[in-house]
Amino acid sequence: CTRLTNFKMFATEANTTPQ
Repeated sequence: CTRLTNFKMFATEANTTPQ
């Protein structure tokens, strides 16, 4: 599944970028 990878990538970017 590529959705899980996409979600992980998104989560990593969100974690690095302050919201």
